[in-house]
Amino acid sequence: MFGFILHRKRYIYFFFKPGNPMLTFMRPMKRIVRAFVRERNRRMNRYNLTSAQVDVLILLLRTPEGNEICQRTIQERLGLSCPTVNGLLKRLEQKGFIRFEKNNTDHRRKQIVLTEKGKEVDSILQPLGVEWERKATEDFSDAELLVLGQLMRKLESNIQKNAERENRDGKRNHRF
Repeated sequence: MFGFILHRKRYIYFFFKPGNPMLTFMRPMKRIVRAFVRERNRRMNRYNLTSAQVDVLILLLRTPEGNEICQRTIQERLGLSCPTVNGLLKRLEQKGFIRFEKNNTDHRRKQIVLTEKGKEVDSILQPLGVEWERKATEDFSDAELLVLGQLMRKLESNIQKNAERENRDGKRNHRF
C-alpha cells in the first residue's frame, strides 16, 4: 500500500505498512486541502482570481515594503515550478493586479510589484480568510486549536527535514 503527502504543493508518494497510523490522517488531510482549495476558488471566482493566484498575491502583500520580489522567490516560497509561476504572474499582470519593473541590482531580473488594484485585494482577502478559518474551526476549543497548530507545525518540520536530508544524500522521491 502507498500513500502520499503534500509538500510544497507537490505530492510525495511513499509506502505504508498495514496498520500504519499515518493512514488515519493522511487521507483526511488530502480531502481537507482539496476542500480548502475548492472553497477558496469558489469564493474568489467573483473577484476573477484563483486560489493559486491568491497565494501569490498574499506573498506579495506580506512582503515588507522595499524588499524586492522576483519570480524565483515566488517559486521557492510557494514550492511551485517555473512554468506554473510564470503562468500565474502572466495572468495576474493581464488582470491588472501586478506589474513588472526592472530590478535595480540585476537588470536581467524583473521585480514584481503590486498595482493599486493588487493592494486593494488585501481588504477583501483579510475578512474572507478570517471568516473561512472561523467556520472551519467553529467546533474546536482554544486548547484544541493550539494543539492542532503545534502538531501541524511539527509535521511540516519533519517533512522538510526529511526532504532536505534526502536532497543532501542524493535520494530522490519515487513516483508510482
